[in-house]
Amino acid sequence: MRVWVWLVMGCLVSAQESDLTLVLLKTGPATDLSESEMSEAMKGHFSNMKRLAEEGVLLMAGPLGPPRSDPSHRGLFIFNTHDLDFAETRAATDPGVKAGVFVFTLHPMTTRDRLTELPRLEKEAQMQREADPEVPDEWQGRAYFLASTPEIPASPIAGDALLFQAKLDAFGPNGEPVWFMALDATTEEQARQIVGTDSPWTLHGWYGTKVLEQLGQKSD
Repeated sequence: MRVWVWLVMGCLVSAQESDLTLVLLKTGPATDLSESEMSEAMKGHFSNMKRLAEEGVLLMAGPLGPPRSDPSHRGLFIFNTHDLDFAETRAATDPGVKAGVFVFTLHPMTTRDRLTELPRLEKEAQMQREADPEVPDEWQGRAYFLASTPEIPASPIAGDALLFQAKLDAFGPNGEPVWFMALDATTEEQARQIVGTDSPWTLHGWYGTKVLEQLGQKSD
């Protein structure tokens, strides 16, 4: 079982913190693209994500779904860098951004969880798929729920259902920091059971890599 302690001052207690960048993708200004133009932009979007992952920049990505706290929210990247200028140049290479399908905002992210292990876990999963004919030979994703709150949680969330948690700067509606976590839940009801029905957490539907489950299966 894992427990993360939140300090009143809003800092994270950690011997090994990672400073990353969350890239929030939002609906862009392009509303009149043809079907072929949209198809080309999205094809490039996925190819570019693969390239960024191979470069060691992209740790995690996926689309956001209902419930959305903001209807313009489309998806997210988590980059293995704390340099916002570098993150901006990499996010701007996305063909969906270039085509105006997306715009993005950058948010410094601090976590003590092992998100930097995800590329290794993805490679191990790929090797298993290639070696075992019983394992489907394709990348596997699934539904999760993300949760955020501008309030310092009164009590920690514990257990393997907590996959990772972080502090995001300049993420709230007024530019305030928020506390952010990923939950091993596929429905809003399951997510509410984890965070508590009367909790301050806002839930966000999200679709991402299946290997993220493994972060919740490892003890600190």
